[in-house]
Amino acid sequence: MARLLIDEDACTGCEACVEECPFGALEIKGDVATVTEKCTFCGACIDVCPVEAIVLEKEEKGVEGLDISDYKDVWVFIEHKMGRIANVSFELLGEGRKLADTLGCKLSGMLLGDGVEECAREAIKHGADKIYLAERIPNGRLYGGSRQFDQTIQTRNRDLWGDHPRKGFRGNHCHYYMHGFDS
Repeated sequence: MARLLIDEDACTGCEACVEECPFGALEIKGDVATVTEKCTFCGACIDVCPVEAIVLEKEEKGVEGLDISDYKDVWVFIEHKMGRIANVSFELLGEGRKLADTLGCKLSGMLLGDGVEECAREAIKHGADKIYLAERIPNGRLYGGSRQFDQTIQTRNRDLWGDHPRKGFRGNHCHYYMHGFDS
């Protein structure tokens, strides 16, 4: 939860913050600025205060007990249509490459759909180290049932998920299996 605090001793009532606030969330009462319930904690008022009387406190977000060593690499979802990668995906691959290089890890991409191998090759040319494809199982058959299907997915993805196998992608009668392309 964020809080916008105004140091009443430092505030001069100059109204610079009131004029700057895009939400009309600051008012002058007496000779001091006050924050109303309209405040979205955008911080627009902070830099215009000539006496630095406004402070935005933000609570650190985190998940207790989360071991980030369980997660690896930088991931990008690659959007495509009609056999062509969307421009936004190239932008994400570029920024993802920078982040992966900074963190010293791999850049992995995720492609969903059938017949997207050429898109996978193109994504690798644009900086991805590995592309994971999720394609429909031929003829839509489940290799004997969904439990066996999930086990197949988990077996194929051990390298991807390590000791944390995930279930396959399933929705509206579309069943997918995973495999990867390396750079």
